[in-house]
Amino acid sequence: MAGQVNSCCSAAARRPLQRPPNGARSTTNLLAPALNIGFVSTPTGWGGGENLLAQLVLALRGRGVRAVLATPRGSAMARWAERERVESIELPGRGRTPAALWRLRRGFASAGCEIALLNDPHAITYGGLALTGAGVPRVGVRHTVFPVRSGWKHNRLLERVVAVSAAAREVCLAGGVDAANLRVIHGGVEPRAVDHAQAVAVRKRFANAATDAEERQLVAVGSLLPVKGFDTLIHAVAKARDNGQAWRLWIAGEGPQRDELQSLANERGVAQQVELLGFVDPVSPYLAAADAFVSASHSEGLSLVLVEAMLAGAPIAATPVGGAREVLGMRPTDTTSPHAALFTPGDGEGARRAIEQALTKTEAKPQRLDATRTWANKRFSIDRMAAEYLELFEEMLASPDRSVEHAA
Repeated sequence: MAGQVNSCCSAAARRPLQRPPNGARSTTNLLAPALNIGFVSTPTGWGGGENLLAQLVLALRGRGVRAVLATPRGSAMARWAERERVESIELPGRGRTPAALWRLRRGFASAGCEIALLNDPHAITYGGLALTGAGVPRVGVRHTVFPVRSGWKHNRLLERVVAVSAAAREVCLAGGVDAANLRVIHGGVEPRAVDHAQAVAVRKRFANAATDAEERQLVAVGSLLPVKGFDTLIHAVAKARDNGQAWRLWIAGEGPQRDELQSLANERGVAQQVELLGFVDPVSPYLAAADAFVSASHSEGLSLVLVEAMLAGAPIAATPVGGAREVLGMRPTDTTSPHAALFTPGDGEGARRAIEQALTKTEAKPQRLDATRTWANKRFSIDRMAAEYLELFEEMLASPDRSVEHAA
């Protein structure tokens, strides 16, 4: 039936809101009924934006918020929702047809959603249109630093826009998004205890693959797309071989560039030193076992995997691009980071030198890695992210103009 909600957890849906742990501040009335928040995600695959949304939904649900997720039938998010017993509305097709918009509108009305969070550009467009006139305030999330094509759309279809980094906020402003409606809320990562059996299995896999007792194991994570710069890392591994350095690169991720990257590894003669793992979950055992984590991205909205690598205590070599600069603790004018060795996007030799620096053992290195772990845990925690979203939702619900609908 159109608009039907797949309810996996309705018995717990009206619990009182819980105060965030670790002293995180929230203005929520602890005796108030739980908020009902609808979330919209349209990609069929899984990327950084979907990972962040999943962590946010679980964090808010743990604080008594009722979460209802609208996503295309059969998508990675739909499978995740079923696994985590999150209430869901399955949208037909890719969630962009009139039938999908009608199901979304009816489903959120049936669930009593008080606010809608639209997690990607298509969700902002189609979710915004579907919910216009429905009396549901809408907040859109910008995860990337790609140019905003239509500030007008964001200003007309949304009450608030969340940017995941200051860099993403600047892109929104440049695209014409109203500054008064913009809020920066950094993404958060839940520190994961690495499963002992998984860690042992990864270390054994590293040892079995090694062709040299001195071989160093490098791990990179992300969708196999040109923007992630994995070709630069393959060139760096080839240059390291020419320099007498034994490195093996493990790439965790899937995407359309897979065949191209495999061909490049063959051309550079390092096919035996480059391992394309496909999608890996969790990646924490690989990060914990790695001699270094490497990121060669040309563009980043924030980079939560960089945060995960910090929490895992991995030495890091990275490109300081977009929101990654904030993760790396860099101010706008900084050229170095206290948490990583840096290189320029697309520079294979620069990547080799930065990785070499990250791998170098020094007397101060253990203390520096501990400081990096502390920084990441404090600045990019799930508790902080959830508390800031709750404050935003409460602000939107308390706004005197919340019932004012923009014309589509």
